[in-house]
Amino acid sequence: MVGTGFAGRLHLKNYSKLRGLKVDLVAICSKDADLPIVAKTYGISDYYDDHRRILERKDIDVVDLCISTDLHEKFCIETARARKHIICEKPLTGYFGKDREEEYVGFTVSKQLMLQETLQGCDRVAKAVAENNVKFMYAENWIYSPPLAKLKSLIKVSGGTLMDIRSEGSHSGSGAAYSRKWKTSGGGSLMRLGAHPVGTALHLKQYEGVLKYGKPIRPKSVTAEVGRHTKIESFVKEKKKYIVSAWEDVEDWGVIVIHFEDNSTATVFSSDGVLGGVRNTLTVYLSNAVVNVNMNPTMCWRCMPRSLIFSETSTSLKDLRRRRDGTSQVLMRTG
Repeated sequence: MVGTGFAGRLHLKNYSKLRGLKVDLVAICSKDADLPIVAKTYGISDYYDDHRRILERKDIDVVDLCISTDLHEKFCIETARARKHIICEKPLTGYFGKDREEEYVGFTVSKQLMLQETLQGCDRVAKAVAENNVKFMYAENWIYSPPLAKLKSLIKVSGGTLMDIRSEGSHSGSGAAYSRKWKTSGGGSLMRLGAHPVGTALHLKQYEGVLKYGKPIRPKSVTAEVGRHTKIESFVKEKKKYIVSAWEDVEDWGVIVIHFEDNSTATVFSSDGVLGGVRNTLTVYLSNAVVNVNMNPTMCWRCMPRSLIFSETSTSLKDLRRRRDGTSQVLMRTG
């Protein structure tokens, strides 16, 4: 493990449940002052303040990188060259403008230049991974959640077409200071929060394509818009802030529309200005059903199929049924 911030500790909590069964957690690295306490808490005997100590070890197979986005490319390439498999937090990389004098590159550098340099960074990571024959793993958590697994089984059984995907990843702002400036984050809410629903939309269309045609359905074009809602004049004047408002040169709101090669679409919203807890939601409009996947808040899973046939003796199912314009609605809990 490299990194013991919020993401690092989240990973540690989950690894702790698998130790002795599927994974051995043998070393951790961080610059944080409380590293010895973290190591002791999770029973990790070896801890370092230099990630190269981990790369030198022959007994380590996989390195999990939970570090700020501006370090991802460098650490991924070094890990690949050490012939170790990589798990890397999202987003993979971005443009950071470290070589520029101005502090707020998000205001001064063209997005076209940012895109070009970001793609070059992705290519460098991909090249290092291929040359050293290691695995690169994004480990997107949405696609492994029980509601998504249920959705995929419905897609497989129903054979319906995924016509429209609408999703949101939002909350009241990140607690990580690096996320508020372009030079360390490479972007705002759309990069940091939107990565989850974007990754899930791409995964679902790939899944549908492989089921039906033996190959993924790829995106063909993307449009997007971003905004800075915390800079609205009336909000700035409010004396007490209930959401994070310290954003510097990154967006705190974004929307992206992905157009796929089969002419279906996915629309993703992301915002750092949403109260009431994390919003991780997904609605899939199939040709024969509508499925609501609500990971947060936990309304679980809801499907509104075109038609359902119930046994007249099944009282519990009859109680769940609600007729609306000839369409049946069923509420289901997963787990």
